[in-house]
Amino acid sequence: MEAGECFATSLGCSFYADEAIPDTSFYNVAVSVTDDATGKCVGGENFIVRSLPRKAIKVTPERYIYNGKHFLTLSDASERVSCQWFDPDGRYLGEGYTFAIGDNPVLGEYKVRVCSKKDGALVYDSLKVVNDLLQKSLKNDVATSRIYITFRHELQEDVDVIVSTTSVKGQTTHLPKGQKNYTVHYNSVGGINSVVMVTFIVNGVKTETYKLQ
Repeated sequence: MEAGECFATSLGCSFYADEAIPDTSFYNVAVSVTDDATGKCVGGENFIVRSLPRKAIKVTPERYIYNGKHFLTLSDASERVSCQWFDPDGRYLGEGYTFAIGDNPVLGEYKVRVCSKKDGALVYDSLKVVNDLLQKSLKNDVATSRIYITFRHELQEDVDVIVSTTSVKGQTTHLPKGQKNYTVHYNSVGGINSVVMVTFIVNGVKTETYKLQ
């Protein structure tokens, strides 16, 4: 700014909504302008920021694999939001409910920044991308509503498979140890062209989800 110039000052604010905000709150924010040459304050303004009650934003970020490619997705959200994705080193990747991270993604913890489209409230969440330690292949037989799973080695882990379709969710099958080949039957109500999501739970921990057609 030059001497005699005058500019309007505004302040934007987004509140975290990882937990519910129960009451209306007011915050005083003081903004000052200083002269770089002298360090002296040449002006300022006070803002009053109001935080309104709202419900917490609940989101569920997940990874799925489709045709060998890995995707990050927001599989569930309690309200309309926008999403920004960041890699394990904190670098910005892109935005959207679903984001592709390629055939051989960097392993580690990915983060998502979720912003409410209603009021701009924010919530952050994360998910880990790990190796396929079980080394397996999947085939979906839509005609018989069966998924054929083949492991490279005999299964020694405690594994559950959860199969969801467009119309039916949460069908769980436990895979007994000591085998390489398994057949999982699922309910195909809604038509044989439904997308099938196959989630693996290894020793009680969700490891990955495959999207099959």
